[in-house]
Amino acid sequence: MRIKVWLLSRSVLSLSVLFLCARLAIAADWQDPGIYEQAAVRDLVTLVNDAAQLVERQGQAAFTEFSKPGSRWLKDDRYLFIYNTDGRCLFHPMQPAHVGKNLIDFEDVLGKPVLRWLVGIGLDQAQSAGWVHYFSPPPNALLPIWKSTYAVAVTTPEGERLVLASGLYNIRPEMVFLTDLVDRAVALIEQQGKDAFAVLADESSAYNLLGLYVYVISHSGELVVDPAFPGGSTRHALTYRDAVGHDFVRDAMERLDEAADGAVWVTYMWPEPGQSAPSKQLLYARRAQLGDEVYLVGSDMAVSHPIWLRY
Repeated sequence: MRIKVWLLSRSVLSLSVLFLCARLAIAADWQDPGIYEQAAVRDLVTLVNDAAQLVERQGQAAFTEFSKPGSRWLKDDRYLFIYNTDGRCLFHPMQPAHVGKNLIDFEDVLGKPVLRWLVGIGLDQAQSAGWVHYFSPPPNALLPIWKSTYAVAVTTPEGERLVLASGLYNIRPEMVFLTDLVDRAVALIEQQGKDAFAVLADESSAYNLLGLYVYVISHSGELVVDPAFPGGSTRHALTYRDAVGHDFVRDAMERLDEAADGAVWVTYMWPEPGQSAPSKQLLYARRAQLGDEVYLVGSDMAVSHPIWLRY
């Protein structure tokens, strides 16, 4: 009976996944608050978007507004910081000593090139907004934790290209982060071939964020990329069975073989790291092909709330 109940809930969840993912596929613009599930994330995106519009109209004169304590721009641990596309800091109310300095080579504790990624948003002509995920200590703290920074590139009335940003600490991964992660990984594999595998396994790359990482599984079940076991793994993924007997990797692989768009969603029950009780997980997988070799490229995240609800 328990298995039948789970199968029903899995069916309902699958329908909600399809609905939500269809919306995400249509709304690919990072600047659209509607693609995010968490209210704090939507508020951050709106804040930075509004700040960008102000700078587009007023240029650096808008910085005065951004530095007023207690305003919507500077309150508690919420603040804006601004760089030009060379990596020079133009505004940072929490780190005024950074202003005027070129910090293009700044990296976090994992070696992630944070400023180069931020500046890259300003140099990208195809997309003028994006996210950078890295480790940083919160204000008045010593130990770094995950920080997710949303950035928008703008051009001032004087023609200067700037990158405005603000971030949140230790947020839950958004579903759009998961899909983007896997989509970028597939694109990298198609561009670089098997050389991409080392990049995907590197914790300092852009393919490791908020506890999410990419794994690559051959059609025969070999774990080609498995960041959970960086020293190497002999695990055979097609034998994986979750807490209710679901062969979820085999299920994903078989469905990928039939998927016209080369992408599938699978739910399964698996314990979170450090936990013994299984919880619902959501796997997003895509097909990547190199010559005659076919791979499953995927990532997953815990579903701790009904995903058809926003919170």
